[in-house]
Amino acid sequence: VKSMRGMLSSSFDESAGGIVNSQVQVNYKPTFVQGASADQTKDAKTSLLTAILGLDRGLAADDNAKRRVQKLACALEASNPTQRPLRSPLMNGEWELQYTTASAAVGGGGVLGAKPVAGGVRQRVDMYSMKLINETEYKVFGQQVLNKAIADVEAQSDSRISLNFTDFEIGPLKLSAPPKTPARLAIEWELAATGRGGKGAWLDTTYLDYDVRISRNDLGDLFVLTKVND
Repeated sequence: VKSMRGMLSSSFDESAGGIVNSQVQVNYKPTFVQGASADQTKDAKTSLLTAILGLDRGLAADDNAKRRVQKLACALEASNPTQRPLRSPLMNGEWELQYTTASAAVGGGGVLGAKPVAGGVRQRVDMYSMKLINETEYKVFGQQVLNKAIADVEAQSDSRISLNFTDFEIGPLKLSAPPKTPARLAIEWELAATGRGGKGAWLDTTYLDYDVRISRNDLGDLFVLTKVND
């Protein structure tokens, strides 16, 4: 796995450009920098990765740090080199979560109040089989415990997927997702009618290159991930 510090010194040699995503309607939508240079994109990427060092995947970020990371993420999103992330082979593979505003994804309480181990929050994406797997690893009494949430995905645009979680694994225990409640279905129907979504949870990829991905979800959370070497 490439370390965060190692990535800060790696070169960036992909062509840069802008993305257009008319479905993004929340306040993180940046002003796109069409034709941003590779140097500009590399600088924006380095600034973001440097800013999230030491923030414990977001748990240690105070309000000032969160605002700074948000601003730097928007700057990098503005020079996204991959115009159609879901059509790119770069999307596939295993990604490690480095920072998020979704504290539940990295906080305690998963297994007997334990926090995930270092490098233990990962996401596997396979756009060929249309599957996404969230994995969280804990150590409880010296033993590894791996939780998984498995979802079928469906493309809503060239950057956004809807998520339908079908199965969960909590250590050795395997569970199927419960049926959706009438209240949840009503919310999804309302979102569809107003053009703000419609299939429950979704994930929008707003930046993608060979080793960094930025995503946003339907709750407005920010995720910064790095590619795990094959």
